[in-house]
Amino acid sequence: MLPSPVLKQLPSLALPELRTPEQAAAELVPRLAAHAALSDHEGGFPVEEIAWLREAGLLAAPLQAQWGGANGSATEQMEALLKTLKHVGRGNLAVGRVY
Repeated sequence: MLPSPVLKQLPSLALPELRTPEQAAAELVPRLAAHAALSDHEGGFPVEEIAWLREAGLLAAPLQAQWGGANGSATEQMEALLKTLKHVGRGNLAVGRVY
C-alpha cells in the first residue's frame, strides 16, 4: 500500500457528475466573470481560466466520443457547442475567443 502522503497527492478517481458541456460552461460563468477583470488587467494568456475549462471537461467537448469528447463537432451537436461557447464568452470574452 502507498504511504499516506502519496495517497493524498493522487487525483480522485471518482466519476464526475454527468452533465452536458453546456451545463458545465453555465456553471463556470460566475467564476470566469469574477476573474475577468484581473486577467484583463494582467494581460497575457488566460492560463488559469483554460485550466478551469479543462477541469470541467470543456476542452474535450468538441472531440468525437471515441477520443473522449462529447461529439460537439457533429452537425447535430453544433447548436449545443455554440451555446457552450456563448456561456464561456459571457463569463469572459477573452477566454471565449480562445476557446
